[in-house]
Amino acid sequence: MNCRTVWTLILIMLISLNAQIVRKGRLDNPRFYKGDVQVFGEEIDGPVIAYWDSVNVYGEYNYNKGLLDGLQKEYYSDGKPSAEWNMKNGKRVGEGKEFYKEGAVSFHRELDAEGNGLGTEYYKNGMKMRERLYKNGEQVYAGKLNHDIKGNRYDRSAEELFFEAQEYGSQGMYGHAIGDYEEFLKKYPRNEKAPEVKFLIAFTYHNSLNENDLARKNYQEFIEQYPESPLKVSAEFEMENIGKDIDNLDLFKPKEN
Repeated sequence: MNCRTVWTLILIMLISLNAQIVRKGRLDNPRFYKGDVQVFGEEIDGPVIAYWDSVNVYGEYNYNKGLLDGLQKEYYSDGKPSAEWNMKNGKRVGEGKEFYKEGAVSFHRELDAEGNGLGTEYYKNGMKMRERLYKNGEQVYAGKLNHDIKGNRYDRSAEELFFEAQEYGSQGMYGHAIGDYEEFLKKYPRNEKAPEVKFLIAFTYHNSLNENDLARKNYQEFIEQYPESPLKVSAEFEMENIGKDIDNLDLFKPKEN
């Protein structure tokens, strides 16, 4: 074996030893490679990287002999952080965070050395959404939306309660949305948004739940309670056309030339 061949082999060995471990494959069935060589078990040791594509990093992980250990980070495809959390010997411990794409914290977890503790989900505006309970590093229970782990309803300001109702509506949870709107009117009847809230109750019964009798009742109450509201015209139009097919309304028929 000549000198050049020996140095080539040594160089290949050094590159292999120092190569970054890359995680590939599905999240539920990952494969790990060091250079072109697949590694397993305790060979997965040290920093590991995963990619969205050939350039953009999906995650930066730390392993100790096959187990996640240390700080772990994941990113959205545009490079913004999506999550970071701590592991010890393959178990969640310490602090963990998840982020909305805009940067706000969507979830925060604080666990002890045994992996026990609580996590809290947040709306984009920073309001608490609900809590999760962890034991031995695993989630064992998630509270109801807008309640703490003990089932206590989060106290909301008028602005927060309105936001919560809107969030329920965006998720198709229309009954919960109406419940929040009704709670709003009981707690904050003189708030400037009260007319809009009353209108939204009727509108949701009408257009989302097809509860025409309840829609008609609430439109009528809105008109009587808030006769000066700019929404009165809309309420009268909606009430007039409850139960009608929108395609048959004169307003929406195509005009003849």
